[in-house]
Amino acid sequence: MKQKRAIFLLLLPVVFLYSGCVIEGDEEISLTYHVTTGYGAAPVDSNVYNPGNTVTVMPIGDVNAPNNTIFYGWSTSDDGSGAFYKPNDTFTIHRDTTLYALWSGTGSTTYPTLFSTKAELETIAAVGNYALVADIGNINSVLLTSGAFTGKFDGRGHKVTVNITEPASNIGLFAAIGTNGEIKNLHVAGTIAVEDTGGNPLLSVGSIAGGSTGSFTIKNCRSTVNITVSSNADALYVGGLAGSALSGITVQYCYYSGQITSTYTGSADDYQHFVGGISTGVPSGTISNTVSEASITWTSSSVPYNSAKGGARQIMSRSSDISSGVSGSKRYTVLGVTATMTASSPVNQAANADYDGTAVNGASLGSEVWWRYTAEWSPVWGGDNPTVDKPWTWDVNAPAGAKRPKLFVFD
Repeated sequence: MKQKRAIFLLLLPVVFLYSGCVIEGDEEISLTYHVTTGYGAAPVDSNVYNPGNTVTVMPIGDVNAPNNTIFYGWSTSDDGSGAFYKPNDTFTIHRDTTLYALWSGTGSTTYPTLFSTKAELETIAAVGNYALVADIGNINSVLLTSGAFTGKFDGRGHKVTVNITEPASNIGLFAAIGTNGEIKNLHVAGTIAVEDTGGNPLLSVGSIAGGSTGSFTIKNCRSTVNITVSSNADALYVGGLAGSALSGITVQYCYYSGQITSTYTGSADDYQHFVGGISTGVPSGTISNTVSEASITWTSSSVPYNSAKGGARQIMSRSSDISSGVSGSKRYTVLGVTATMTASSPVNQAANADYDGTAVNGASLGSEVWWRYTAEWSPVWGGDNPTVDKPWTWDVNAPAGAKRPKLFVFD
């Protein structure tokens, strides 16, 4: 009997401690739905959840939609920058959560048309107001090949991933952007890899916009797209964000971090071949608070480099045509990220702050303080509370040496 009793006393504390752990992890959390005041009562989820439970998203129920809109879905953020769910979607809940109703309109400023899928994005028109409420992947064809985009497109902090290989005259997420067109709050990722042997008179390539038909704006955007182009076009323009911007461009609070490899395969002695970490062919406009981490390789297989007809620059190229009409400050290029030009008779351009920006070391770029105050991104820095007007926050989860600004919290 004594031996059995001793065993019982040793086991008792173990059972007690295990039981205590179960009780401490049994936290009750709730899911709440929110519909804009005046449109009806929000659905009510009376379930009590524990962290790690699976939730099924409810339908909107009987509510009145705002004028000329339809109920589109739910977001964890009232501006659509959060995680997006359709009714009957499921997700794992970890804390008290509120889902906000999103209303898709007909392209007005107040109620833009909302996109969350590739199929919807591919229906975009040349005019109107549009916004993303979810990341979209595998865009393998250029948007709006038959016309320039002159509307407003708000990425709301989400990411579009491109995988474009088909040649065209203008290649990018958008084929071209026209007068007063605006792209903002967008992360573009993926690859553009094009081999063009059609002898086009002009080929323009950029991750966000290939070409342009008027002065346009890119704001609060980042691109991590790798671009590889081989072409015998008489004029070849390749830019990290935008290819040719011959009618002017405004770029602010943006950065490009990718590789650009552009090769001219023709034999014309009057060809034009320009590569810019941000854009090319910029005669006027503003480029400011902008950083290029572009690793650029400019190559011609047969024609010597000519400073008037070709070149690679970290911020903007086609330097012989750029006038004093391009303004802006706080333009930076990362030390050690090179623009290499190879040809039968290569001539390297001397660095020029107007076209290449101010050199900055990688350690500075890995500092939130540098971005906010030296590069002066404070006006658009939301930090832990990002908003539509202040979309940038800091990627604390990125590896050391790779920390950079990110858009909202779901980038």
